[in-house]
Amino acid sequence: TGLEAVTVPTATGEWDTDYAAKVAAALNVLKRHDFVALHLEGPDEATHNHDLEHKIYSIERLSADVVAPVTETLRAAGEDFRLLLLSDHMTYMANGAHGADPRRSCGTCHVKCRWPEGVESPIHNRPKSVSKGKK
Repeated sequence: TGLEAVTVPTATGEWDTDYAAKVAAALNVLKRHDFVALHLEGPDEATHNHDLEHKIYSIERLSADVVAPVTETLRAAGEDFRLLLLSDHMTYMANGAHGADPRRSCGTCHVKCRWPEGVESPIHNRPKSVSKGKK
């Protein structure tokens, strides 16, 4: 009947959100369900504010404080899982507006994400010519 909505009281919807609490809530949902959608708004909000420093910070936090602990926890539990990192739309740093252009993959960013040991990023290892879109 749809997804279970979970409230994380310390989540801010910004770059300074409580990543650990959001991950804990997501992992808790996975104890009862076989799917969870975890929404992180930090990179988008920082971009609306033309704040490159916090956009990069948000992406780094997403890698270190979300992707790493989720994958490490699921691996330690012996779970067979798939992790999808998706963006719902483009947001342009130049004007802070949403765009209709196709979303670029992480392969076009300039941030080196930290993947858990044994997880090879197929995105960062792709040839640059695979990525399309305006800069």
